[in-house]
Amino acid sequence: MKQLLFPVTLCLILGQAGAQDAPATPALVQGLDIAAERAQIAQEKKAAEDVYQSAVKRCFQKVAVNACKQEAQQIKQQQFNELRRREIVLNDAERKERSAQALKNTQDKQSEEQQLQDAERRRDAQEQHLDKLQSNIEKNEERLKKDADIQANRDARAKRMDELLERQRAHDAKLKDAAKTKENHQRKLEEHQQHRAQVERDRANRDPSVSPLPPRTDTQP
Repeated sequence: MKQLLFPVTLCLILGQAGAQDAPATPALVQGLDIAAERAQIAQEKKAAEDVYQSAVKRCFQKVAVNACKQEAQQIKQQQFNELRRREIVLNDAERKERSAQALKNTQDKQSEEQQLQDAERRRDAQEQHLDKLQSNIEKNEERLKKDADIQANRDARAKRMDELLERQRAHDAKLKDAAKTKENHQRKLEEHQQHRAQVERDRANRDPSVSPLPPRTDTQP
């Protein structure tokens, strides 16, 4: 009767040891401390091994030693298989975490490089904008200078035109005065000639033997 109770007792002991920590699923592994979980698995392996060694020692006190040891070995192997499955889940989670971290690092690096490239493009755009602004300012200043030069030339031409017109008016006035003076002189000359001719006629009428006066050779009255 005792030989039949021992395997059942061993199963209960190993079952309780395994029940202390239920097998983890991939969904539960996410967010866990993998190092702590591995330490827990190692502790459970050691506990299973200790239970197994205790069971083997008790098997030597029984008649069916080999059968008892084989059953204890199978129970330990089942426990180790379950723990191995949990390790595989942890390894897969850890590998995925490393991959995700590597991807994140790559994305962060690419994002940083993209930010640097964007900043460089913004600087280039700002430089181009400043260059264009400076070019526009220089063009405006040059156009203003040309406009000022044109206006100055216009003012100079207008001033010269006014001076020429004033000189023309003064010249016309002098010509007019000269013509008027000449006209007055001609009129006086004609009046003088007429007066002299009248004097000669009067003298001839008074004394026919008197010779007429010689004609004047000058133009003065």
